[in-house]
Amino acid sequence: MLHHFDGDFDKEINAYEQMLAVKPDDILFLNNMAWTLSEELKRPQEGLKWINKAIERGGAHPAFLDTRGVSRTRLGRRHAARTELGAR
Repeated sequence: MLHHFDGDFDKEINAYEQMLAVKPDDILFLNNMAWTLSEELKRPQEGLKWINKAIERGGAHPAFLDTRGVSRTRLGRRHAARTELGAR
């Protein structure tokens, strides 16, 4: 998270990748990485891949659905995003 606060998002992603090599099932790392890819690095398609893995492994946790909903919004998939973000 220090890399995130410093605005060094590439280093943040690199750190998550290293951590996932040691703890591949850590769903919090997956969620954080997905958010940073989507929101900070403007790579929502790549972020969507990682948040889907978190949801597959950890279930439909509200924080994960939020990340996926925001990523889908960035990709123009507003209908799918509304469902995940709880909008009617």
